[in-house]
Amino acid sequence: MAAITVSSKQYKTKNGNALVYYGTGSANTDATLTTSVVVERSYRVSYASAAYSGSPTQAGVTFGIDSGLGSGYDATITTGSANAKYSAYTPSGNVILGVGDAFTITALAGGSGQTAAIVVVLEPI
Repeated sequence: MAAITVSSKQYKTKNGNALVYYGTGSANTDATLTTSVVVERSYRVSYASAAYSGSPTQAGVTFGIDSGLGSGYDATITTGSANAKYSAYTPSGNVILGVGDAFTITALAGGSGQTAAIVVVLEPI
């Protein structure tokens, strides 16, 4: 799977700076967005999504945590519906990234000419 070029921005919130990560993958290529590893404080996952440029043929977008404690602690949070043009994840409770953790979204290749745009929003706690 190819990592996509990730851009990020910070936005002021009452608890500090929210982090927004975003990027777009290449046409008909698996695209994985991994946020920067949390280094100073914990963050709560606020929102994550992937959108394809057209009607894709794929198994479903996967949202997960890459644990700083090692691969044995990595977790898949949810997988979106197969062939969905849009997949979004808004936690119903607190999904916390601790120091050393990162959030990942994997959008599989969607078919000829299809690209996937991905975004993750993290809020400091």
